[in-house]
Parts: sequence; C-alpha cells; structure tokens
Amino acid sequence: MAMACRVPRPHYTCSYNSWVFAAGFALRAHCLKPLGAIMDPAGRQHRQFAQLVSYTQRQIQTSVARRVEFWSKADSSSPERWNQTTRFYRDYIWGEVIGRLPPPSLPANPRTRLIYDEPKFRGYEVRAQAR
Repeated sequence: MAMACRVPRPHYTCSYNSWVFAAGFALRAHCLKPLGAIMDPAGRQHRQFAQLVSYTQRQIQTSVARRVEFWSKADSSSPERWNQTTRFYRDYIWGEVIGRLPPPSLPANPRTRLIYDEPKFRGYEVRAQAR
C-alpha cells in the first residue's frame, strides 16, 4: 500500500527514536498513514472541476477582446482588401491551428453508384481510392 507523510518543519523537536530515515528524508514515524486516510478523492475531484470551470469562464470572458486583437490587421472595407490583408490569417490557421494536409500522392479517382432512387431524393454510394 502506498504511504504518504508530511516532512516536519525545521522548528520541530523530537527525539531520535521518533524519526524514520527513508530515501534521504527524515520523517516522523507517527505521521506515516495510508494514503487514503490523508486524501479525500471526492473533495479533490470537486476542487479540480471547480478550477476547470473557473479557468474556462475566464477564457470565455477574455475571448472577445483577444479575437478583436487577433483580427485587428484585417481590412474589411472591400472584398479585394479583405483578400489581401487576410493571407496571414489563412496561413496561420492552416499551419498552426488546423494543419495542412500533405499534397496528394495519388489521384482521388472517385466512383459513384446510385443506391437509392426515390421520388423525392436519390442516394449515391461514393468510393475513393484508399492509399
């Protein structure tokens, strides 16, 4: 069973017999307790969840300002200016956020087959060549 204990503070005084020397650390012998006696798993889980909720809420609150700051160099006055000033953003999103796919090494060569022919819709099976 895993054991846990607290390292005593330097101002503690006690006799040599009440100390245990393990792995180079001096520990009080009477503080060695099973790990379950010290930890409260339900309380720890609740604290961790509350910390994650708090972090997420802070991120949501600051996201609008961060988004405005990020897109500040884009010019939306005309479609031409938008295309010119957003090249950096397209490259950034492709390179850092989503990731670019490698160039295709084989042609897609898709094949289709009609599998549903209903009065209001048609359904096709589409197959692409796997690598």
